Amino acid sequence: MLGRLNQGRCGGRPPGFDRRIYQFRNVVERGCLFETKNRDALVEPALPAGRFWDCAVNVTSMPAAEVHVSPRLVQRLLADQHPELAGLGIEVLANGWDNMVCRVGDDHLVRLPRRAVSAGFVLNEQRWLPGLAGPLPLSVPAPVRVGLPGCGYPWAWSVVPFLPGEIAARTQPADPGEAATALGEFLAALHLPAPADAPVSPSRGIPLVGRAAGVMSRLPHLDDASERAVAMRVWETAVTAPEWGGPPVWLHGDLHPANILVDRGRVGAVIDFGDITAGDPATDLAVAWMLLRRNLGAGTRVGAGPCPGLPDPLRRQPADGRDRPPDPGRGTGRRPGIAVRR
Repeated sequence: MLGRLNQGRCGGRPPGFDRRIYQFRNVVERGCLFETKNRDALVEPALPAGRFWDCAVNVTSMPAAEVHVSPRLVQRLLADQHPELAGLGIEVLANGWDNMVCRVGDDHLVRLPRRAVSAGFVLNEQRWLPGLAGPLPLSVPAPVRVGLPGCGYPWAWSVVPFLPGEIAARTQPADPGEAATALGEFLAALHLPAPADAPVSPSRGIPLVGRAAGVMSRLPHLDDASERAVAMRVWETAVTAPEWGGPPVWLHGDLHPANILVDRGRVGAVIDFGDITAGDPATDLAVAWMLLRRNLGAGTRVGAGPCPGLPDPLRRQPADGRDRPPDPGRGTGRRPGIAVRR
């Protein structure tokens, strides 16, 4: 159930890793500390053995839909509001945690919230994602048409482009180094200072101490007392990390392998921006260890810094061999990202 550190033990931070991100990695990997879900396709309890997302996944029961959503409803809404799409074939792709997703013809998807809380997520995507999408080097499902309440359905909904590929939780990139560079360039482009009216999450992009209640509630789910003790030590160390000292930046907010698409062996798209928010970029950087850590061999380093290279302050290879952690980006004007050096 529990993911293991590459070194096979907790502690002994390897040279070249930023302390804040490495501690975040420990917290992510050390079992049942955070729930992980994909809003549009539930993560299966048993992911393929030997793949790279083997950190603990706590899959809880999917909430019941608060409204009835169906292909027939999609057809009626399209006929009423976007009639040029109404004659295309409609196929349910996912009936997930927050949304039902239907493919419409060859080029579009319709996302319909199935719960009131996810209706707000859709509004955030509609407002912010089209403006952010242009400079991003990977495809994102920015809404191309907006749907309004109608036909007895109470919330806004979206028509988004269909993006090819399989989720990275099931289909790994062919080259992990290339995947790391692609994600690093994507995050470097996304992690810009957010405006004052950007969404703010109570649980994402915040100092780790703000997650204390959730962590404490999950620790009892670890059956092994020694593992609980290890997890507690990791957590107590992690919350001592310096808080992000820069301005709140745009975050994906839920960047894990089930929200990354791999097409023909390459990372091609990042999906599900329902948790888009502003805050500490370390939240997004955890993807480096959820997606890539099993594939990073000797001589490969992952760190925080503008892509495609690591800034000098983050190389962190002092002559005395000790790991003196910098605060990424503080005072340098650099934006954190993911970078790989072989």
